[in-house]
Amino acid sequence: MNEYQRDYLDPKLQEPDEDAIDLGHYLRVLLGARWGIFSLVLAATVFTWLVGTNMTKIYSATATLLIEDKEVNIVSIEELYGVDPSQKAFFTTQLQILNSRQLAERVVTKLQLTEHPEFDPLKNVGFFAPHKWLPFLSKPLPLSEAGQFRRTVGMFQQMRKVSAVAGTQIVNISYEASDPELSYQVANTLGREYINSDLEARLALTQTAAEWLTSRLDGMRTDLERSESDLQGYRERENLIDVGGVQTLTASDVGNLASSLLQVKSLVAGLSNQINTLGDLSEYDEDWERFPGVLADGLAGQLKSKESEGAREVSELSLRYGPMHPKLIAAISNKEEAKAAYHRQVVKVVSGFEVAYRKALADERTLQAQLDQSKDEIQGINRKNYQLSQLEREVEANQQLYDLFFTRFKQTNGSQFGSSVARFIDKALKPGGPIRPVVRNMVLIAAFLSFALGFALAVLRDYLDNTIRNPRGVEEKLNQVLIGTLPLMKVEPDDGEVSELFFSSKHASFAEAVRTIRTSVVLSSIDKPLKTILLTSSVAGEGKTTTSMNIAFAMGQMEKVLLIDADMRRPSVAENIGLPARSPGLSDVIAGSVKFEECLHRHQGIDVLAAGAAVPNPLELLSSNKFRSLMKALDARYDRVIVDSAPSVPVSDSLVLANLVDGVVFVVRSDATKVPTIADGLRRLSRVKTPLLGVVLNSFSPGRNKGYGYGYGYGYGYGYGYGYGYGESYDSYETKDSIA
Repeated sequence: MNEYQRDYLDPKLQEPDEDAIDLGHYLRVLLGARWGIFSLVLAATVFTWLVGTNMTKIYSATATLLIEDKEVNIVSIEELYGVDPSQKAFFTTQLQILNSRQLAERVVTKLQLTEHPEFDPLKNVGFFAPHKWLPFLSKPLPLSEAGQFRRTVGMFQQMRKVSAVAGTQIVNISYEASDPELSYQVANTLGREYINSDLEARLALTQTAAEWLTSRLDGMRTDLERSESDLQGYRERENLIDVGGVQTLTASDVGNLASSLLQVKSLVAGLSNQINTLGDLSEYDEDWERFPGVLADGLAGQLKSKESEGAREVSELSLRYGPMHPKLIAAISNKEEAKAAYHRQVVKVVSGFEVAYRKALADERTLQAQLDQSKDEIQGINRKNYQLSQLEREVEANQQLYDLFFTRFKQTNGSQFGSSVARFIDKALKPGGPIRPVVRNMVLIAAFLSFALGFALAVLRDYLDNTIRNPRGVEEKLNQVLIGTLPLMKVEPDDGEVSELFFSSKHASFAEAVRTIRTSVVLSSIDKPLKTILLTSSVAGEGKTTTSMNIAFAMGQMEKVLLIDADMRRPSVAENIGLPARSPGLSDVIAGSVKFEECLHRHQGIDVLAAGAAVPNPLELLSSNKFRSLMKALDARYDRVIVDSAPSVPVSDSLVLANLVDGVVFVVRSDATKVPTIADGLRRLSRVKTPLLGVVLNSFSPGRNKGYGYGYGYGYGYGYGYGYGYGESYDSYETKDSIA
């Protein structure tokens, strides 16, 4: 075996990338399940076509309305208080009216839909009605007239459709029915009844408003006349001709009095301060001479100057004359008279300030009294003016309200409600064809969905299938090399033993598959020929014995070959070549009770060594030195030694034998053993150093695995095979001697 091949056969190498998506794998799954998927798609499309062609055809017609928010000349709370509903709220309200049950009842009554077959519970049963397909079931009982009307209205509301066009005031009214005439008649009638109901509501509202306005106007007229009479009576009683002018004059007088009073108060304050500085007025005080009023008096100033001149003259004369000189005595007399006159003038000035102060006080009191009287008069005028204003406002309010209602009354009586809130833009036309069912679309959708379902089921089955179903599974699930496949053959009773199908001319494809396996085994090692080859499997029933025998027959055509049945627990080679079950064989040779040549049997060009007599512990026998010596001797004597071993999972016989051979071939039966069991068997064999040559996939059915191509350099794969089975389980083998 070359180094490349050894690495390729190592189960520990080249682990698959679990994250990679193998599109080719899914394609093979699809191809493998194509007939099942095709059948599912065909059944689904045929069924859908039958259902679609038998379904009731539905027609649809659409009418288009424009809803306009027009002002209505009636009195409402919103108009009286200036509240304008939003356009959005108005439009939403109209949509609700179009969808109302009351409007639906009008249409049902208008078109007499309760008598139409579309709404007959005994006729309109539908394709899937139970009593249509099961005649023994009772039909629905007929409804009462009221019940039928309610049912018809309910069905009508379900089948109509009112939708607004976004961003516009346009509304589409659609109706679906099995009768094309009914579909467009209902759509147009619903629009007309909506317009008529709006006109009727407006007319009724107008009449109600007119009656209400008439009753209100009489009371408003009486209130207006009463308020006007009260106003005129008050004016006459209070003699209010020009209240505004009187109020202005009084306010001016009060202003003047206040200004004069302020001036007098200022004067009193000034005089009071001056008098306080003079002190006691009953006795002359020289400080009076420095009083500002005295200093400001002209006569006092002249007398003071005369006094000063007299004093100067006395002073001059006293220097020249003696005290008794007449001139001096005359000068002194003049000075004293000037002084006395000055003092009299000072007293007079001071007394004048006191008189002025008292007069100012009297003026202050007089002005304050006048000001207080004027204020009282103003307050009285203000009270009268307030009362007058109240009466005037009442008259004004009654007048405005009366005028408003009178204007509305005239508008209401004179208005003509000839236009509605909505009008037709496009009326519904008779539909040219049904909107559903669209059988073609239904069939296409059914085909697609059924295909998707079939493919999903195939992928799910592939995902849940934990067996080796095809050659690719050997690489993908086991990470092993496939050295060949043995096809599943249909064996007739006259075809002979399954173990000898290699020689059957009827099953040439099987023989060719065996030859391919033989070639793969021979070419697996060129530098060192594989003389001893062990065949095993994970569990019983994989077909390892049949595979061993047919490979031995194929090699026996070119070489000297020995087939050894080393499965001492459940031997089958002897029976397959027509010998008794426990003919002398391997166990007898190892035990030394029978010679090798006596146990050797010639069959179909090869030598066969049966398992021999049953032994209590085959593992100890196969582990003995005698068996090792026997294998060395046989290796020198034969070109090929094929060893059929027990399964590797339940017992350890194959593990012991693997240490004594040149290579191991692992047999896996297609679509039988679970992958974990097979992997367990391979994992046990990997503990020995003997190379695993590869896997032989047995009982492979290309018919069940379409689309799975394979090729490993040998170009094999056939569409026929054989069937067999052992029905063995783990319990068929003793496991207490396992050395794993």
